Amino acid sequence: MLGLQPEDSLQTSLFDTKDRTKSNQLMETMDKINHRFGQGSLTLAAVGINKAWRMQCCNRSSRCTSEWSEMKLVGFMV
Repeated sequence: MLGLQPEDSLQTSLFDTKDRTKSNQLMETMDKINHRFGQGSLTLAAVGINKAWRMQCCNRSSRCTSEWSEMKLVGFMV
């Protein structure tokens, strides 16, 4: 999701002649298909078929600085 920018502020080279209307239409069509049939039902070939890497949540550290439910509670007795 890097490189997201408004469509009208695309910075191109001086000699750029690429017509982006077909690319935009293709992306819109892919978005509609994925919305209708579920996320990931249609992907680009560059993404690959076998996804060997998967995030292992059991090995991650706690998010006690950014997630209220994981914040450590400290009490004291008087």
